[in-house]
Formats: sequence, structure tokens, C-alpha cells
Amino acid sequence: EDGSIFYSADYEGGKGNGDIYEAKLVDGSYEVENLGDAINSSTGEGDPYISPDGKMLIFMSWGRPEDLGRGDLYISFKENGAWKPAVNMGEKINSNKFEYCPMMSPDGKYFFWTSYRASLLHSKTPRDYNAYIERLEETDNGLGNIYWIKSEVLETFR
Repeated sequence: EDGSIFYSADYEGGKGNGDIYEAKLVDGSYEVENLGDAINSSTGEGDPYISPDGKMLIFMSWGRPEDLGRGDLYISFKENGAWKPAVNMGEKINSNKFEYCPMMSPDGKYFFWTSYRASLLHSKTPRDYNAYIERLEETDNGLGNIYWIKSEVLETFR
């Protein structure tokens, strides 16, 4: 709502292999700030979603000790002008696969994310071309699907 832009980048001097930054509009130009240790780690962060009021941030991170898989979603809330330490969203959201691309519905009622938590695409049994294409066209193809829950679940992380 205040015109800030949240994004991930791999700038020199960052904390890891990609950090999350806020570009604040100040006197007609943007000032960029790394969100610091409460959000960024030595591994890497990306795909930030920021609530319209700027007080809730959900993002993807990989390689942290508490990760359930190859990349998990984390959440942080801004209180008194500072971000609280990010928390892994746990098994309600994350799996032992890769989760990314958090997003809210425009009305704020639903939380969406993408996950590779499906059956793997590869098979231990040989497939011909047609069987492979048929598998690719299935919803549960291991290439990432969109999942959703009611956004009220996010309050349990506060």
C-alpha cells in the first residue's frame, strides 16, 4: 500500500545465494534495503509475497537446517517496525519436496503456493513415448501443482 517493492536478488555483499530486499519509495526515488537476519540466511531466499499492509511476508528458502525438503515456505510478521525471525511453515504447507511461489487471493481469503509434492515423473519401469506423454498430462505429474488453503491458517504462525 505504501509503494514499496519486495524482491529477491543476489547482490554482492548479501547474506546468501539470494536475499530478499525492500525498495522503499522516498522523495520520488527508491532506497533499497536488505531485510536482514530475521529473513535472510546464508543459504538463499526468493519468491517473496508481501501482504498489502506490508506486515506479513511469506517466501521460499532452501538449505536451512529445519527444511523439510529441497525448499520450504517461511513466514514472518512485522511488529513495531521490525521483522520477527522467519518461521518454517511446517507440514501444513511444506513437504519433503520443493515449495515455492506463495500468493494470496485478491480478497485475502485464500493462500496459494506451488509444490512438487506429487508422484515423481520418472519411473523405474520403461515407458514408450505415448505413455510418457500421458503421464505428463496428468495433474499428479511431479512437475509442480498449485495448492491452496483458507488464509486464516496463516494466523497460527503469528
